[in-house]
Amino acid sequence: METRAPSATPEPRAPWSRRARGSRRFALLLAAFAVALPALGADGAILHEYVPYDPTTDGDLGAVTIEGGFAAELDTRSGKITAPDVGRPIGEKTPKYGPKSSVPETAFVPDRDTKRPDTLPYDDPFRPSVSPFKRLIAFDAVESDYRLVVRDPRAVTVDLAHEDDPPGSIDSFYADLAVELVAGDKIRIPTPIAGARIKKAHLSAGTMSFHFERDGAENLFLVAAGSGSSRLVMELATPRDAFAGETSAYDWSELRTDLLPTLPSNVRLAADGVAKELGIDKSRRPSAAIRELVQYFRAFKESSDPPASTGDIYLDLVHSKKGVCRHRAFAFMVTALGLGIPARFVGNEAHAWVEVHDGFVWRRIDLGGAGRVLDDKTEKPDKPQPHHDPPADPYTWPSGSTKGSDLIPPSAAPGPSPTSSPTASPTTTSSSAPPSSAPPSKVTLNLGGATADPLEIHRQKSLAAKGHLAASDGSPCKRVRVEIVMQRTGGGAERVAGVLATDDAGDYDGSVTIPSDLPLGDYTVLAKTPGAGTCGQGASE
Repeated sequence: METRAPSATPEPRAPWSRRARGSRRFALLLAAFAVALPALGADGAILHEYVPYDPTTDGDLGAVTIEGGFAAELDTRSGKITAPDVGRPIGEKTPKYGPKSSVPETAFVPDRDTKRPDTLPYDDPFRPSVSPFKRLIAFDAVESDYRLVVRDPRAVTVDLAHEDDPPGSIDSFYADLAVELVAGDKIRIPTPIAGARIKKAHLSAGTMSFHFERDGAENLFLVAAGSGSSRLVMELATPRDAFAGETSAYDWSELRTDLLPTLPSNVRLAADGVAKELGIDKSRRPSAAIRELVQYFRAFKESSDPPASTGDIYLDLVHSKKGVCRHRAFAFMVTALGLGIPARFVGNEAHAWVEVHDGFVWRRIDLGGAGRVLDDKTEKPDKPQPHHDPPADPYTWPSGSTKGSDLIPPSAAPGPSPTSSPTASPTTTSSSAPPSSAPPSKVTLNLGGATADPLEIHRQKSLAAKGHLAASDGSPCKRVRVEIVMQRTGGGAERVAGVLATDDAGDYDGSVTIPSDLPLGDYTVLAKTPGAGTCGQGASE
């Protein structure tokens, strides 16, 4: 169903003079704000006047204006980022990092469930955003039963005052995390990438003392003297080369052997056999061997039919070439370590990938196998923030690959910060998932059961959306991505407000948030899908 809106107006009750035929009209309005009035003396003179905090202006002046000593604004390659508000209340639904984190604490156990996951919960506390690649947990060693563990789990206290900056070019980040503290307990917290260094940190819980610890795989932990909910704000510096790029190692002797764990004999034997099957040995340069490994493991396919069991899960995954992100990262790591290439398994609640050390820096390599939809539970900042723009991926992707970057919300695609171009129009966005070549799907859309016509919508407010997807033969489209799109009336640019997914009956039902930087105006709201399997691309009418 197509839904249109007349021109928006800042007035709370605008008169409407026309009615769209067979459609609902939507107007995007500015939300109302409280106004602080100046204080007046007896003679009417202004004694003082409240000046609202403006991070953009304060940043341009180079002012340090917020608690914790953070610069109000940092200018990054991805755009300007504003410092989080340390004193901002923590919402009831804000994800918290605490003792009950939804990640394994001591080991990763490989499994045989190679189905592609549907909806994945996620929280990204970083500015610029790094979704879905926040670095929450890493493993760098393998046990005889193929469990992945941390080779040196001893946590060393991080001395913020004496930490060196990362080598090479630097990318800067702010972090804004809600934490549930337990006195003396280690709370696992994320970083944007390997090699991140904390420049400043502030905990909103008054004068409570705290410190950070880091283990041998660069897992980061917060330890506080007290208990309770608190907001942790950090400024971090990261090595830009760690986000992507091809290994710079010219010869095998340049690789760091001190970063290699001792492999159990059965794991060594299996990994050596796989390397021979793939035709990879040390007669090639390390960069060539890594490229061959990336090509092989990126070609894995998700499957509802698990690999046959021979008693060796590593070999079963490698030979079947079945698996999603965690299976690919696990098998890559074992094979790389067998070749003498330092490698780590890294992930979070939504995605997994590998890091490879080239003698200079740990580099992130995404092997794909991502899920369908990211259920972003991130606490939204007051001002829109950019998505991180990493270096180019030097490795090729097989046709139809499901990359981790497919999970980036289309409205948060890398690029300049909206704060640097406040009058810019929304850019055209589309699904990053590869479109299906099947016949077009039939898509319906109903918006929240609203009856008012026209219906006013506001920035940063939720819009309920539900509907149905069916293939050309009428069968339901199961577990398929649906994008709720705001299209400027008159053929203007499109903006994706949010992403939903269908259930086994082909139905979707949820809500999306209107982008906070969407210009006022008339919009048509559509439901679009890139399709999947026998369900082709489609859009509501």
